[in-house]
Amino acid sequence: MLAHYSNVTPTATNNDEPLYSNLFEVTFSFPPILGLSPDDEQTMMINARNINLNLTPELDVQDQYFKYSGRLYLNTKQDNSVIKDLSIDFNINVDDRFSIRTWNYLKKWYDLGWNSQTGELHYKREMLGQIVAHIHDRQGVVVRRVEFRNVQLVHVKEMDFGWEKQELMDGNVKFIADYWVDQYFDIEA
Repeated sequence: MLAHYSNVTPTATNNDEPLYSNLFEVTFSFPPILGLSPDDEQTMMINARNINLNLTPELDVQDQYFKYSGRLYLNTKQDNSVIKDLSIDFNINVDDRFSIRTWNYLKKWYDLGWNSQTGELHYKREMLGQIVAHIHDRQGVVVRRVEFRNVQLVHVKEMDFGWEKQELMDGNVKFIADYWVDQYFDIEA
């Protein structure tokens, strides 16, 4: 056996599997007021193309000095406990009934905050949904699960058309969430 392989114990004996960035699933629980079915939520799951789990933001550093010596302390930011920039890209397809369902569902959710056609507004409790990101391995075992709670939709990407454009239409939405639950396997020392 080659020395550069056998002398590195973890490489030779541990056959750990890498975590692939395309093995994930995003599930949605829409606000009940929309009356969407589990099939509608499955359509959204199938068409969600990405999610960014930026849940470990850089902490602030606070310094303290006494005469000529200094010490540094970690200082949390005020908005570390909320999610203000949850963004998800979606496929936009036309179904056999000529409906662009994924965009329609998202627009209905957006309209709960402000309906531009009727001026209708809703209470926060009526606009809340939930988004769950399931990160899994190659065999489908979930290794990390993040639940975003009290989610509200704040932006639906505009549809931009042009004669010179040749790419497929896609969608992007931005959400905010009051808090999240981050679950993953941990090894106790």
